[in-house]
Amino acid sequence: MKKCFAVLMLSILCLVPNAEAKTIDHFYSSASDNVELNGNVNGSSALAGDNVVIKSKVAGIAFGAGDDVTLDGQSDYAALAGREVTINGKVNNDAFLAGDTIKINKDAIIERDTVIAGNEVVIAGKINRNISIYASSVVIQNGAEINGNVKLEVGSVTVADDVKIKGELLYPADAENEISKKATIGSLVKTESLDEGYSWTNVFFEGLMSLLMLLVVFAVLTLVCPKVFTKMQKKYDKFNFDKGFELTTKGLLTLIFVPIICVLGFSLAIGASLSLILLALYVIAIYLSTIFVGYLIGYKIWQKYSKKDVNILVIGLLGMMIITILKFIPGVNILVTILTVLIGMGIIVDVFKPEKD
Repeated sequence: MKKCFAVLMLSILCLVPNAEAKTIDHFYSSASDNVELNGNVNGSSALAGDNVVIKSKVAGIAFGAGDDVTLDGQSDYAALAGREVTINGKVNNDAFLAGDTIKINKDAIIERDTVIAGNEVVIAGKINRNISIYASSVVIQNGAEINGNVKLEVGSVTVADDVKIKGELLYPADAENEISKKATIGSLVKTESLDEGYSWTNVFFEGLMSLLMLLVVFAVLTLVCPKVFTKMQKKYDKFNFDKGFELTTKGLLTLIFVPIICVLGFSLAIGASLSLILLALYVIAIYLSTIFVGYLIGYKIWQKYSKKDVNILVIGLLGMMIITILKFIPGVNILVTILTVLIGMGIIVDVFKPEKD
């Protein structure tokens, strides 16, 4: 499991080699066994490999995925996923970290909010706003400083003597805890017990496998019907709130009326076969909605930050990674899932309907 994510990335992507230039003035992407980003990126970056190390500055979102992922440099935002994720540098805004082992070391600084989903989490650095952690265990070590609230959904929590938490420390009532009385904590709050057998590690790997399957299906689609994605680029070259609302409305109407049509078809002997086919296409379209919404998101980001020619595979990867990350965040995941299905169905109706002469 630990290398499957990186291996699939490498098999799907055909990207440029590691950056050696001092400054990269566009969206940057790279995939290899060992990826080391040394050049400053004036935009966002997406890196995948067995070992990923970001040593320079990313003036945008730093996406990283692999076995071992390390941020030694600086980024405006960070979205990192891997078996082991380590922060030694600085994140100027928000960070989302997912993996088996997550480490925020003593020299690390995260200026705003942090969301972590993993198995073992160790914090020794500084977080200047709130942090939410969903894991099996969390250890907050000596010297750690958190200038906001700490929300924990964990099985066990350890807080050392020389820890400063300005706000509330919220943790499940049934969690094993070793919270030092010498630690400086605004207040301790016990929340509801976790469901027995609940594991954020399982949630993470289920989400990871779902992403891998979507990438495989997406790769097949790009080979079978590449013109669909070219059509999307032309159709949504300019995209605003009105267009988004239009797609959501189309998706909602499709979700409502297709089952009604299928039910009516089943009531007629001659329409039963057609209804079965329509129902099958309906289910497939719901599954594919994430791919099409992911491609739209990736394309708009690429359009804004990259001056390079469009790379269909990278665009799809980028967008689907963003959706997967958002679905890891409790409270946000339900809204993201609903909007993805609605907008995705609207896109499918848009791009597959016959063009008017």
